[in-house]
Amino acid sequence: MSEAGSSLGLTLGSLELGILFSTVLYGIVLVQTFNYYNAPFTGDSVVVKCLVACVFVLEGFHTACLWTYLYSRTVTNFGRFDVLDEVHWSLSASVPISCAIVFCAESFFAYRVYMLSRNRWFPAICILGLTLRLGLGTAFAATTPGYRISVYFDDFRWLNSLALSVGAAVDIGNTVALFLILKSMSTAQPRTKRIVDKLILWTIETGLLTSICAIIEVALMQTKDNLLWAFFFFLSAKFYSNSLLASLNGRVFLQNMQQEPMTFALDPVDTGVSMGTQ
Repeated sequence: MSEAGSSLGLTLGSLELGILFSTVLYGIVLVQTFNYYNAPFTGDSVVVKCLVACVFVLEGFHTACLWTYLYSRTVTNFGRFDVLDEVHWSLSASVPISCAIVFCAESFFAYRVYMLSRNRWFPAICILGLTLRLGLGTAFAATTPGYRISVYFDDFRWLNSLALSVGAAVDIGNTVALFLILKSMSTAQPRTKRIVDKLILWTIETGLLTSICAIIEVALMQTKDNLLWAFFFFLSAKFYSNSLLASLNGRVFLQNMQQEPMTFALDPVDTGVSMGTQ
């Protein structure tokens, strides 16, 4: 492969693949949103239902921004490789929208920790961190016009790394806190233990996915002459949305687990009485 081809693979290729996979995840968001509003969650508050609607709308705008950005790079400016280093308004707009999606998802997870532990300090710290990240994302959108991506990251790399690090810290904190709470709730009762173990597994899986994605973004942002970080950036918001919706829709599965009949295996005992049929 030529040097130019290799460069395009790390720049335009990263953009295209990131946006394509992000769109696939957006499709899953649509399906999960439909399933949520058609599920029998009569006990959910208006706030939770509005939260899901808010994430749904934000994801629509986020996906529209990504496709506008891709269209501007591959169609409007076809053949102009220099524009790949320019900050388009749609890319700038996608950052605070992504931060808002993370804010919604992580706020819900922090509230869930509060409801289980009744510890007010933990969610307060999480909300503070998420507000900081949202502010940094807005600062990104406000300061990028007129910049080239390579120059911007040379001047403000710390800002992006700080925003992603704060998000990863909140994510890990929520995951660890929920894991410890659920672990303390585990009992010897088989059905309850099975449900708690399933919740612990879901917590670890969703928490690790979003945390690892943020850590990879921070690491790749330290490199130059490529846009590999963009691949994971485009996916990260969708990971948070799907984690939120999966945690809500997963209650149907847990309800089915609670309703499963319990069976007990007993050793045969010779009573001396023959049980037959007439």
